Amino acid sequence: MQGVKGRVLPFLAVFLTIFLMSSSGARAAEAVPQKPPELYVYDEAQVLSEGTKAGVIQKSGELQQKYGAQVVVYTAHSLPGESFDGRVAYLRSVMEAWDIGGGEDRGLILGLSVFDGDYEAVAGSGLSEEFTSEALKALLDEHLEPDFQAGSYDAGAQKFVEAAVQKADAFLAASPVESQPEGEGTQAAVSLAKKDESGMGPLLWVLLVLGAIVLVCVAVFFISGASSRKRAVHRHNPVITPSRTTVTRLQETRPAVQIKAGDRSTGVYRDRRPR
Repeated sequence: MQGVKGRVLPFLAVFLTIFLMSSSGARAAEAVPQKPPELYVYDEAQVLSEGTKAGVIQKSGELQQKYGAQVVVYTAHSLPGESFDGRVAYLRSVMEAWDIGGGEDRGLILGLSVFDGDYEAVAGSGLSEEFTSEALKALLDEHLEPDFQAGSYDAGAQKFVEAAVQKADAFLAASPVESQPEGEGTQAAVSLAKKDESGMGPLLWVLLVLGAIVLVCVAVFFISGASSRKRAVHRHNPVITPSRTTVTRLQETRPAVQIKAGDRSTGVYRDRRPR
């Protein structure tokens, strides 16, 4: 048993080390920056002009005053997450940390990942009825995609925000507060890179790696235990002694045959036994 523990403990130590490193790395990669003074614009990539920033702040501010809804533009050289699911999760964490959309979750965030030419739009549950995945895709394709492909990130972001604010205003004006979905955990999201929709986020990859390590540790444990048990078992081959039997020879069972020498013989009978 001590030998088995000695073989398993190193594997467990490696497993815990990888787990801690992966967890700390994932947390560092998903760190949300401090909420900007002007909530509606966070321009880390520095691709938005002052005029566009002022326009986003004005239009989104008016929407917030009327309905408590907010539209935010977030630009970065490369959005954290490395995949569609990961970046959507990151933008959702930004919405939660900055309280975009307030308590009724009436928020919409546009994330631009300039370095790798990608973008995502995520709507809170309070707007998801109007900003479905199909609706967001239509907005992105019509108002952002042409300028984004041409490198005119400023113009594309401005057009998208104007269209999104107008659409949200019309929806909220026709929808009383009571009709808004409450407590829904679903959020609509659309990405330019459709091939990433089936991709796995970094956290899922980490879980898969950790699961593989656990399986290896378990396999080593059982293989080692089986080997130890095999060496400890002594095979017992009992000697089977058949029961004693009485064997009667054929010669002993056959009766003696007495043959008369002849009619004329007067001699004695003789025994004629087969040999």
